[in-house]
Amino acid sequence: FRSELYGDGLSGLNYHIVVAKGLFNSRAFEDAIAILEQGLETEESAARRGQIYQELGTTYYYQGYELQPDGLARYDLPLVRKSVEAYEQAAPYSSNPYLFGNLGWGYYLLAEYEKAIEYLSKFDSDDEILGPTAIGAIGDAFADIDQTEDALDYYEKAANKKNNEFTTPLFLFKAGKLALSLNKFSKAE
Repeated sequence: FRSELYGDGLSGLNYHIVVAKGLFNSRAFEDAIAILEQGLETEESAARRGQIYQELGTTYYYQGYELQPDGLARYDLPLVRKSVEAYEQAAPYSSNPYLFGNLGWGYYLLAEYEKAIEYLSKFDSDDEILGPTAIGAIGDAFADIDQTEDALDYYEKAANKKNNEFTTPLFLFKAGKLALSLNKFSKAE
């Protein structure tokens, strides 16, 4: 976080990102977007423009995200599209795996499954939840394009990435259900 904001020391402070993060944390998304767009108009450094685009992508994403009372998320797909477009502008300037994870998930939500697989494959995390979830999302994308053998492989990888009470049973269930539909009964056990 510090190097993202300060760059080459305090002289590299990115005012637009700092202010936008504060507005974002206050859920003032429209104001954060306006500040970031202003930053894009004035910033000359390509790398810093990439940082601003990454913040813009995250802001659009969360502006369009709403957790429902049943615990499921609802997404405003036009805002997800804007998020993906901003992340695409940031991608040439970043090696941040979370950027690729965000791009992959955005493309998945937009039903652009091949691009989802491409970007989710560039994401790697040892996080207990994020790592298996990203691998499982690749399985979901393969399932959605009827590449069921690949989907099964990724569900098994996701189930084995981390042993926990959330992702392990979820992806074992998906793998088992898919294995049954493929008549791979020994894998479904």
